[in-house]
Parts: sequence; C-alpha cells; structure tokens
Amino acid sequence: MKSIFFALVFIFCGLNFVTAEGNASDISVESRDDSEKTEAIRLIMKFIRNAQYKGINHDGVYTMTAENVIIYDTELNKYEPFKSFHNQQVSSCYILNKASIEDGLEPVYSIDNETDPDKWPLMRIEGVANADENANGYRRSGKRGNSSTLDTVTYFDAEEQKKFDEKLAAEKAAGEKRLAELLEKYISKIDSASYEVFWDTYRNKDFLISSKLVEIYSKEFNNLLNPSFKTDAAIKYVLNKASVAHGLEPVYSVNEETRPEKWNIARYRNIDESPSANGYRIAEAYHKKLLNIENTATSYAIIRYDSLETAKIMAKKTAAGKAYLDSIGLSITLNKTQNIKLADDNKGVISTDSDDYKIYSFTPEKKSRALKSGIKEGDLFVIANGKNKAGKSTSGFTTKIKIDSKTVDLSCYGGHAEIEILYAAFADAADASNVSIQVVRNPKINVAPSTSTMYKEISIKK
Repeated sequence: MKSIFFALVFIFCGLNFVTAEGNASDISVESRDDSEKTEAIRLIMKFIRNAQYKGINHDGVYTMTAENVIIYDTELNKYEPFKSFHNQQVSSCYILNKASIEDGLEPVYSIDNETDPDKWPLMRIEGVANADENANGYRRSGKRGNSSTLDTVTYFDAEEQKKFDEKLAAEKAAGEKRLAELLEKYISKIDSASYEVFWDTYRNKDFLISSKLVEIYSKEFNNLLNPSFKTDAAIKYVLNKASVAHGLEPVYSVNEETRPEKWNIARYRNIDESPSANGYRIAEAYHKKLLNIENTATSYAIIRYDSLETAKIMAKKTAAGKAYLDSIGLSITLNKTQNIKLADDNKGVISTDSDDYKIYSFTPEKKSRALKSGIKEGDLFVIANGKNKAGKSTSGFTTKIKIDSKTVDLSCYGGHAEIEILYAAFADAADASNVSIQVVRNPKINVAPSTSTMYKEISIKK
C-alpha cells in the first residue's frame, strides 16, 4: 500500500512540477516580450528626442523641426497595443505621445479625449488620433503616407519661441526703420526734382514731368515690403507716399484703398489709377518721348496733372521768356492769315487741319539784336502736331528753339499752342551762352525742313 501511495505521491508531485515549470516558462516568455517591446519603444523615442532639430519659422510660429525621424518600427506590430490598433499612424502617435510625456511636453494626440497612450482602447481604430493644435509636444509634420516609419517631427519650445519672437521684433523694427529711411530719401528726391510743363495730346491739358529721371526704387526697398509687392507696386507705393507727404491726392489705389501699407495685392491684384488725382504717377511711353528718356532699374520719369501748379510754373516761365524776347527786340504775334502746306520728299504734301497747327510771325525791332542776328520781319514759327488721312505725322515740321545744348520742341501742343507757350520756351535763354531760333521763310517752297531753304536757323548770341 505504501508503495502504491508513494507512487501516487510521486506522480502527483511530478505533474505539479511539470505544470509549475510550464507556468514559469510562460511568464519568462511574456516578460521577455515586454522587455523587448519596452526596449524597442525606448529606442524609437530616443531617435525622436535626439533628432537634429532646428528652428523654422512657419508664418510666425517657430517650431523645432527635424527631418526623416524614425517614428515607428513594424516589429512592434506583434505586441500589444500595436497589434490591436491595426492602424500604423495611431501606433506612431502612441510613441510620439510617450516621448512627449517623458520630456515634460503636452501630448498632441488623443483618442476619446485621452492623451495617455497606455489608456487607449485595444481595438481596431479605423481613423486617426485627434491632434491638439495648441499642444507643444512631438507631432508628425511631413507629408508621408500613414504607413511610413519615417516622418518630419516638430515640437514647440517656449524658450526658442521667445528668442525667435525677440529676434523677429528686432528685425521688424530695423526693417521698418530702414524702410522709413529709404522712403524719406526717395520722397526728398521727388520733392527736389525739376519739373517741366508739357502738353498732353491725349488729354488736351498741361502736365508736369521731371526733367530728369528720379531715383525712387531699390531691391532693398522692395524686399522690405510685403512679398506680394513687385517692382511696379513698390514704385507706386513710393509715389503715393510722396503725394501724401506733399499734400497731394494719391493716384494709386487697391480696392479703393490709397494707403499702400494697407494694400492687399495678393487678394485684389490690380492697382487702380485715378485720372483726376494731382499726385505723382509713373510717366507713360508718350510722356517720356517728349524728353527722349527711358527709365532705368532704379530711376523713373515722374509726372503730375496739376492745373494750379502748371499755371504757376507757366506764368513764371512766360514772364522770363517774354522779358528775354523784349531784351533782344523780338515781337511775336499770332498769324491768322498765313496758310502753308507741309511737304516731304518721301511723304509728299501733307495737308493739316488748322486745329493741328498754329503759325506765329516774328517782327524784329530796328537796330535790335534780333534784327542784327538775321531775323526778318515776316519770318514764321510753325507749331504742328497732326496727321493726314494716310496717318503721316506733321510733328516733324515744327520749328525748333535751341538753348545751349537743349532743343525745345513744341510740337506736342499743335493747334493748342498759345503765345504764352512760345514765350515760356525762352524762359532759360537769358542765362544761356547760345540761343538759336529756327524760322520759316518763303513758305511757298513747300518742302521738308531737312532739305529746305525754307527753314532757317538764326543764331542769337549774348
């Protein structure tokens, strides 16, 4: 009986030993799996936390950013909770949240408002974890697919953001100061520029144009403006600012806004131009043709339509020019009876409408400098700016005035040339070393100035 008893005890104890050994083996495997999972997670978190982050400005939000960071390992799919998620992006969010928590950052991702990834439900998650835009923890910021094990990772650093804000504020202040300095420089150049009066044949009115190009632009200035400002917009920015500074009505506007610092060019695109404003504007091609000038990369011809200012300038020039003509004993009168035909070897006879030209007669006084220089009574001055039916221009037939190296061409006035315009043409003659007047003599000859004995240039020296 004892033998049987001991045999049964031995069998029972043996079974217990096998069972215990089996349980110990299972515990050992489970413990090993947890250890391997933990080590794998810690290794990935190490990649995330020790990546080469650098601060990048994202429209004023400064984030620490690292490229191509390992954020997940597919080997983790055999462990819980990853094998239950069945969504690799959620698995990545799990690890990013773990790294955020360990670094004392606010976790970005949540499921059912839970940010602790160890409390996320073990289930198939079809969507993605919700992301808190205000959290400062690690987040995916790239454009890789959901199954990618690499991504761009960003996080917010309060100290770095503070440094960036301070640097940005300093740069902004320096930029605003430099912008103001350049603007003051350009406005000063506009203010000190010399302006001449010409007739606009398209608007039938006088306008002012800078006699020389004015520096009103630089790439540095453009770079200090909103990126939507291109060269044309930057120039109009300066001109509007100059107009306001000088008490004039700004010419340019965007969506009816004339203050260029408030222009939303990115949205509205078009910069409108007021035809009636008396402020500064960019000269068009036909304006520049009057002075035979072309804009450079930084300097531009500037015009203004200002009836009061042009009248003031013309009155001053008219008085100066009239005084000079009186000093040389030359009288000018409008010739209402003389009609001439303008002709050219290549163009043939050009008949112009009387609205397109005016003819003035010269009368030198006896013993005057004008008479001694060769001007005769009855010599004519022709101002023409018209076209015949074939479209051929008569402007080339206008007689010219030369004052030192400058040639005064009044053809733009055509039939609108009042005698005051002719007087004003001699405004600078008193201070010149050489003055010459082209006159028309014996107008029945009817040939072009370049080949004609009809056109005589009379030199009047001081």
